[in-house]
Amino acid sequence: MNKQKIIITGKNYAFILGMARSLKDENTEIIVLNTKKEKKNNFISIIKKALQGSSIDSKSNCIDKYIITGNGEEKIIKTLINNYSKLDKKAIIIPLDDYTLSIFDSNYDQLSKDFILPSINKKQGEIVKLLNKNMQKEIAKKNDLFVSDGVLLKKEGKEYININKVKYPVFTKPEISVKGNKTFMKKCDNKEELLQLLESIPKNFNCPIIAEDYLSIEKEYAVVGYRFNEKVFIPGIIEMLKSGSGSQKGVTMIGIIHSPKNYESLINKLTNYVNTINYNGLFDFDIVEVNNKYYFSEMNLRFGASGYAFTKIGINIPKLYCANILNNEINDSIKNDNYEKSFVNEKVLLDEYKNGYIGYKECIDYLKNTDYGFIRDQHDKKPFIHFKKQLMIQRLKKIIDLNK
Repeated sequence: MNKQKIIITGKNYAFILGMARSLKDENTEIIVLNTKKEKKNNFISIIKKALQGSSIDSKSNCIDKYIITGNGEEKIIKTLINNYSKLDKKAIIIPLDDYTLSIFDSNYDQLSKDFILPSINKKQGEIVKLLNKNMQKEIAKKNDLFVSDGVLLKKEGKEYININKVKYPVFTKPEISVKGNKTFMKKCDNKEELLQLLESIPKNFNCPIIAEDYLSIEKEYAVVGYRFNEKVFIPGIIEMLKSGSGSQKGVTMIGIIHSPKNYESLINKLTNYVNTINYNGLFDFDIVEVNNKYYFSEMNLRFGASGYAFTKIGINIPKLYCANILNNEINDSIKNDNYEKSFVNEKVLLDEYKNGYIGYKECIDYLKNTDYGFIRDQHDKKPFIHFKKQLMIQRLKKIIDLNK
């Protein structure tokens, strides 16, 4: 019997690893297209590669084929078409970042003939349109969700229009995430700070900036699920207890999984949101709590990095999504008393330690005092062994640096 091919695309090794583990069974073949930008092989990079070894996710026994495509759109599309089109069973594509999601949606008419992939109204380009945060906020308002008001700062010539309409303090973010990066996400208390941020943006950066009213956030949440054939499944809420810093800003490092029982009103509104846009695929909402009110931050039209936490407690969202696609009989009713469990995203933890935001003892404490990890797994041990090796390399480097 031909196995169902599932193609996972992205560059975050912990995210790829969690998705592969969620979807691997005796009936599936898991293929990873790693789209991380390839670096030139100079002497230093060769030594670093020799010390660190290959990517952590590539060590997993849940991945059948691991292909490094780099981040070129043409190469990614060619790899799919040349290797996985014209199969007896259409392969399922699971994009794990906005970059590959945008590529697939922009080529939907071509790819949908041979692949099953996320879509809005089964039309090309509709997902790309909805990556616009202002458009998302308008839909949120129509579904009775609170949003932070903001001003769109668009460059015309050398000046940003609407800058005099901004009321401080504000929090800035790119209007479209895939076109920007986290360095543009910052609190600005006055016009001088906002101008400094705007001046730091490269001249070839072609994306407006949103200056939102700053919210004193009390709690942050991720709401993950899927929609397929008008059915929406949201099994609970993930609360961020500690996030990353720098390039990992806003990414959950330590979190806890809550039952949906105390969040029914919010979940109903988010369900209506997904139905409103007629989206089919995995999704992730970013929600913040301010003064006991839940504010919509953004919707990711792909699975969220922290969603693997649900697989860990026995609610496998990606597998349920694929089962629905393939018309398999799987009961997705929630009968689970394994909520209120904590987890650690070891990739974020390693980056935090590497970049000096936390110490070694704190790092070890987080590993010991959480119920689950995204890399450690008793049935797939090699990735965690490789993670521990990388952690020790970073510790040795810090010891050497101290003794210079």
